[in-house]
Amino acid sequence: MPQITAIKPQVKRQGRYNIFIDGKYRLALSELGLVSAGIRVGQDLTNEELDALEQTSSYAKAMERAQYFLSFRPRSRAEMLRYLTKKDYDVELIEKIISELEGQKLIDDEAFAVAWVQSRNLVKHRSQRILRQELIQKGISRDIIDTALVDEDNNQERANLREITQKKMNHSAYADRSKLMRYLASKGFNYSDIKSVLEELGSEDYLNSYTDNDNP
Repeated sequence: MPQITAIKPQVKRQGRYNIFIDGKYRLALSELGLVSAGIRVGQDLTNEELDALEQTSSYAKAMERAQYFLSFRPRSRAEMLRYLTKKDYDVELIEKIISELEGQKLIDDEAFAVAWVQSRNLVKHRSQRILRQELIQKGISRDIIDTALVDEDNNQERANLREITQKKMNHSAYADRSKLMRYLASKGFNYSDIKSVLEELGSEDYLNSYTDNDNP
């Protein structure tokens, strides 16, 4: 019968303890997990009890990793699934972790999509085409993407295009209007909108901006 031969605090991680079974390291538990398990050195365990301890240990470690992954920025369900899968956790445990995080609204694909669109528009002035591609890569469903993009101000994309165009007009690298149009198209804006914004700004304004920038 397996026996707990040592319980030692981890050196680098305060509040966690290494559990040794029959003289060999087997698993780790948090202080709360240790108290809840009620285990002690010299205690004999059934195989079922040992399995339960290992499941508790794996769950705690997986949840800790998931929370760490979330600490940098919000994540989509698919991102979390890929992350935990790479850590070699079994499917059942991964689904349990994700379900709990969804229950706590720490993972919410609808909120994630809306926040992603707003933040990318604020910082990068993305086109809807690029935003859609980015969200697809994050594993967001097309229905949720459609809703997130529709909820945006209908004038937002044109405003983004206008701002990017004005900025690029101030750089000599885009003195060639056709080169500027190719650049804007590569950012996902459609040709008719690009042409319309350039006409709105006017070629005279464009040339003046270019000239002023080159001759301060």
